[in-house]
Amino acid sequence: MSFQGHADEILAAMRAATAEALEKVGIQAEDYAKKLAPVDTGRLRNSIAHKVDTRGKAVYIGTNVEYGIYQELGTGQHYPGGRKTPWEYQDEKGKWHWTRGCEAVPFLRPAVKDHKQTYINIVKESLQGK
Repeated sequence: MSFQGHADEILAAMRAATAEALEKVGIQAEDYAKKLAPVDTGRLRNSIAHKVDTRGKAVYIGTNVEYGIYQELGTGQHYPGGRKTPWEYQDEKGKWHWTRGCEAVPFLRPAVKDHKQTYINIVKESLQGK
């Protein structure tokens, strides 16, 4: 009686299923974040993307738009530890404005946090070959 080892094939299949699961999770998280993102011109929403790290078995979701962090976390008095006093600024037309900052409009954190079970289900289904 002889036995044949298939460990390499099994490991390759598991790696492929994991990569597939991470990509599906990334696509879904990106979709949730885009639905939650505040829209004025659409630039922020259109910049939301995901990146899969198969080595670290992780998915990263975010934006490269410079004001995305301010939308996510808020500014001034609305940001924990932020500026406590209002301030004045001049717009591009020369008009002066007072502000206390902007309230947060989270779109990345809720896209991840509020859908944990969905992501778990995607991973389970991918690993089960569904």
